[in-house]
Amino acid sequence: MKMKTFKNIALAGLALMALSSCDKDGDMIYAVPNDAASIEGASAEVYLNVETPGALALTVYWNDNGDISTSNPAVAAPELATTNVLQLAADEEFTNTVDYNIEAGVYEKQITHSQLNNACSRLNMPTEQWCPLYVRVKSYLGVNVPPRYSNVLKVAVRPYFIDWTIAKVLNEDKSDSGKILYSAASDGVYCGFLGMGAWGHMWVKEGDGTTWGFVGVGGKPFQLSSDADAWNIWFPGQNGCYYVTFDTNNSDMTALLVNSLTLSGDLSGEMVYNRSLNVWTYALDGSKTGNVTVKISGQGALYTRNSIDADGNISDDATTPQSVTFGGSADMLTFGADSEITIALPAGESVLTLNLNDPRAMTLTAGGAPEPEPEPTPEADSFVYLPGVDDGWGVDWNFNNYLICYDSAASAFGGAVNFNSKWGYQVCTIKDDWGSALFFAEGDAAAGKLTTEGNTNLPAPGIGMYVVECNLSEMTYATHAITAVGYAGLNDDWTITPMAETSTPGVYTATVQKTANTPWGVKIIINNDWNIFFGGGNTAGTLYYQHDGFTGDNDLANGTYTLTVDLCKGTYSYQAN
Repeated sequence: MKMKTFKNIALAGLALMALSSCDKDGDMIYAVPNDAASIEGASAEVYLNVETPGALALTVYWNDNGDISTSNPAVAAPELATTNVLQLAADEEFTNTVDYNIEAGVYEKQITHSQLNNACSRLNMPTEQWCPLYVRVKSYLGVNVPPRYSNVLKVAVRPYFIDWTIAKVLNEDKSDSGKILYSAASDGVYCGFLGMGAWGHMWVKEGDGTTWGFVGVGGKPFQLSSDADAWNIWFPGQNGCYYVTFDTNNSDMTALLVNSLTLSGDLSGEMVYNRSLNVWTYALDGSKTGNVTVKISGQGALYTRNSIDADGNISDDATTPQSVTFGGSADMLTFGADSEITIALPAGESVLTLNLNDPRAMTLTAGGAPEPEPEPTPEADSFVYLPGVDDGWGVDWNFNNYLICYDSAASAFGGAVNFNSKWGYQVCTIKDDWGSALFFAEGDAAAGKLTTEGNTNLPAPGIGMYVVECNLSEMTYATHAITAVGYAGLNDDWTITPMAETSTPGVYTATVQKTANTPWGVKIIINNDWNIFFGGGNTAGTLYYQHDGFTGDNDLANGTYTLTVDLCKGTYSYQAN
């Protein structure tokens, strides 16, 4: 029988064995695979971070084993015939694997934090602890051909737990506001009460790091998007208490503005809302004590994606009236239930407080009225105020942001400010007195001169935390963007040790070991620059710009503590661990 002579073999990407022979019967030509791939990785340890889902976590690469040879050197084999699969496993036996099919001619795989964490989850690996992850390349020429495997790369990974019950509310600059929405069923629908200013802005971030805003097209408020071009979420032009329903499945948000809450039953009257504390209160005169039963009900206005005017703007006239009720127990209220609530009242005057801050456990309590933290009192008993620095956060111009006098002889003031200013800002020397304002004379957002003349606002720097200096003797100002905060001097060790940023702007913490006295005090160093620092005052717990170190740790026993500083309010504290 006459046989054809093969000059080239088309394996169709599958066959390892060639199908034919050459000059005589039984002379077969077959493919010979190269040696197994040799794999390497760019990381030995990978600490996965939910805050950076798109960041690169792991890079794996291997040698080029995509070409094969044949048993007859005169016969050419096709290029890139080998199929490579990157495999991840939780054990050296690769009992279960997560596979990544690799495109022909590619010999590298980059995996993000989110992708690698999801792979670890599929492999049922524990979270929040270091675990071994095994990586190899599986190479084969066809479905009927035994595969070859590379060497095994062992990587230590620390996966994170994804909590699908909580969605974080972010500020306009995407920093953590400390507020949350709650999904009891972990089903992508989150709810909760938020105290919002008129036209207030925010973002919402799910447990896997997905950040949601409004669709980035005009005329579509309350329609959600997680795309890169999404706009931040904005609220109606009404200050107040909003019950937010955030449905990521249907890309839909509603906001119920609670206009009033009324008590009925053993107590009767109107409750009062405090937006900054997100609580409703009712003053008790002491005429009733012991267990009482009350009902809480009210009226609200529901904003939806249909609550817009002809121009696509949010319209108060296009809302739907809705009743508001609470029920359940005093220590675990249920929004929407219409039932009596039993609560024990103390003797004497007190305050009934409906606390809505934690949507997982809303409460009704009787006792002292909740109060915001008092402002610190510096030795010079003097402040300057900065109205306008925060109107970009959706609040009106106010006197809530201030600098503390650290040198009364020079009339020098300093402190930290969380900037987001739309129209610039002013320096006022008297609280709530617009007539005391100082204005812009010359300079820029970083530094310049002040004047009592004119009405030009000071140019604001970018969004974020800044140290601000103001000298009224020289009529100057300066700002410094905060990129790092550290402490030095504890135990007489002057190495600058980093402190961690918290969800509260201006507040930083560090776990410290007190082992010896601190003769010169502790200083808080900004941006690793010894010229920008905070120290202590004559009163324990107070923090002042450009002061000598604070020595509060000298009264503490040796041990482990959490050091907390608030650069905005000028305070520090040690908490035993």
